[in-house]
Amino acid sequence: NTLTSIEAGKGYWAYMDNPATLTISGQPTTLSPQSVSLYNGWNLVGFSGADNARIDDELAKLANDWAIVWTWANGEWYGYAQNSSQIPLSVQLLGTLKQSCAYWIKMNSGSREVEWIQ
Repeated sequence: NTLTSIEAGKGYWAYMDNPATLTISGQPTTLSPQSVSLYNGWNLVGFSGADNARIDDELAKLANDWAIVWTWANGEWYGYAQNSSQIPLSVQLLGTLKQSCAYWIKMNSGSREVEWIQ
């Protein structure tokens, strides 16, 4: 399949058979904050809030409905969890969220939808 467009607020995971450079064109220079729907379980979402936003401030908007957040950057995993024992020592601590980056967020909200206003 060929991906023809990328939507703000969604995260994308590209699997490649071999190392290569993936060029994406047409990205806006600024993003406006938006509301993203999060569901029970794992969600891969893009972040459109303020660049380098403190993760504690952003996750406070989700009350206690979230469990753990992961991202991949610069060849390393970064994580943040309500229960710090869920983050292995080999994983870097995630302290800020970056605009235009994608994050895996595990929600513990039962079957209800949670709106994350970024």
